[in-house]
Amino acid sequence: MNDASYPFSVKHLKKPNVFQRIFRIAPKENALIELNNHLAEGIMSTSLQDIEDISRRYRVDIWQRFPRQLQRFYRDYLWYCFSDHSLSEEEINALARLKQILGLNDHTVEKIHNQVAQIIFDESVDEALADGKLEEDEKQFLQELKKRLQLPDELAREIYQEKARDHLQACLDEAVSDQRLSPDEEEELMQIAINLGITPQLDDKTERVLQKFRLFWLIENGDIPAIDVDIKLQKNEVCYFTARADWYEYRRVTRRVRYGGPSVRIKVVKGVYWRMGDMGVRTLSDDELTHIDAGIIYLTNKRLIFIGRTQNKTIRLNKILDFNIYKNGVDIQKETGKSPFIKFKDNVDVFALILARLLSQS
Repeated sequence: MNDASYPFSVKHLKKPNVFQRIFRIAPKENALIELNNHLAEGIMSTSLQDIEDISRRYRVDIWQRFPRQLQRFYRDYLWYCFSDHSLSEEEINALARLKQILGLNDHTVEKIHNQVAQIIFDESVDEALADGKLEEDEKQFLQELKKRLQLPDELAREIYQEKARDHLQACLDEAVSDQRLSPDEEEELMQIAINLGITPQLDDKTERVLQKFRLFWLIENGDIPAIDVDIKLQKNEVCYFTARADWYEYRRVTRRVRYGGPSVRIKVVKGVYWRMGDMGVRTLSDDELTHIDAGIIYLTNKRLIFIGRTQNKTIRLNKILDFNIYKNGVDIQKETGKSPFIKFKDNVDVFALILARLLSQS
């Protein structure tokens, strides 16, 4: 064969080692090399008799001794045949002949064929989806390729579905990389899914995350969703957020600290000692975050309201200078008076986004 890509080429036989020369033993590997050389001359011209002659000459059962190498022969030739993504009648006949002389059963050949065809089809699907769309001519190409590769319908469908889902997931990841999901982005994702012919499959956790990203976008760009609450609001006042929370404030705490310098104990009588040296008392004062009350917070377009068990507190939004977000709550910086830390664990990020937008508008 003159084709440079043809998988079989004539090779030199392996020289025997010292031990093999002394006992006139031919290297068993040469049986496989001779078979390769026969195939290099032509598959159709190689017969079972040739294999049997080689086995007898080297005193080895090629089919038993080299099963993996024989499978590799078949796989390499199949790759060669599929170089143009199709099988000609001549190649189909050559593969059938190769299967026979290599002693491969139907199951083994089918497994090799599916593995090779799957890789080729897999790469072709990647190319078709590279631009994010699947045009009609690309769909027809994949259908035709599946037939030419003789790939089972179910296997081809599994390959395509997995690739399409991976592509849709990549588009989704890019869309929410800023933790926002706009209506336009969601519509574009739906169009991609329709074009790919797949139905998005989202688990409950993913759907909850996407719902929060939709809300984030809405808070920053649309109308903040209002909620009904059971407290009395002012005229034109709308509530956007509520949660159970704890109200903390910094309070000055003073401690008495006893202090004594170097001293000496002198025994006066049994059980009575005189302590020499000065013993004084001084005070230390610190600001400590102190729990004030537990209750419910409400964030409206006008106020931050806290309804506690023992007291209620209200901060008008135009009196808030700044705020800092933490994993477990929000630190509010007021214009005057004590600045509270409001502790709550659920949807702190939502609260912060709403407050940021309200402050920007106030």
